[in-house]
Amino acid sequence: MFAVVLVTHFMDEAETLCDRLAVIADKRVVDIGTPTELIDRYSDGVEVTFTLAEESAAAPTPGLAFLDSVPGALQVTRTGPRVTVTGEGPLLAHVGAALVAHGHAPTDLQVRRASLEDVFLQITGGRA
Repeated sequence: MFAVVLVTHFMDEAETLCDRLAVIADKRVVDIGTPTELIDRYSDGVEVTFTLAEESAAAPTPGLAFLDSVPGALQVTRTGPRVTVTGEGPLLAHVGAALVAHGHAPTDLQVRRASLEDVFLQITGGRA
């Protein structure tokens, strides 16, 4: 077994190349883990967004009540045709499946999850 130590401030590089990370701030190790472990530990979850088709956008929000029971969903908000589901875990897969099961197939279904950069800034308070 061997180890390679990579020192970088480029979190996208660290996330791609490293199996385990040690975050160092003020000359001390603040946390250690895989990129996924650190993201899960410090992130506020995931956000799935999509736009409903024009005919669906006119429907009242209760037409989307089924999204409240999607595994991992914590909050569903709607601004015009734009819908945001906030939660945790494999939310994108569950929201996508629920949408298709209810006759919706949005072409712009997206997921936003915290990046390692976001987590690094949170852990270190923005100090490099």
